[in-house]
Amino acid sequence: MVYKTPGKTKKYIIMSLDFSQGTIQTQGASSDFYSGVIQCNIYVPRGKGSATLSSLSEVVINGLTSVNASNYTDTFSCNPRVLDVVGPAPIELDDSSHFLGLISCQFTANA
Repeated sequence: MVYKTPGKTKKYIIMSLDFSQGTIQTQGASSDFYSGVIQCNIYVPRGKGSATLSSLSEVVINGLTSVNASNYTDTFSCNPRVLDVVGPAPIELDDSSHFLGLISCQFTANA
């Protein structure tokens, strides 16, 4: 499947996960542990104002940090956490029809 960028009037989010660490062997047994960085690129059409970027950023941050809630349960018996949420950092791209906001955070997960 080929990725196609949405049109000039569409708002959209692209997320990427970069893993920095995989499984750790503990003495006598193995446990799965992962860590890395999540980056969310939020694109809003130029000329729509910063309110759209701000509201989408709030939804993204709430979604990312929801795994830290004490009542969060994961269907895969995993214990994810996010740390150090940074952003949104607004960026105006000269050659783009969209305004960009960046949000990033570190994550860990073990099972």
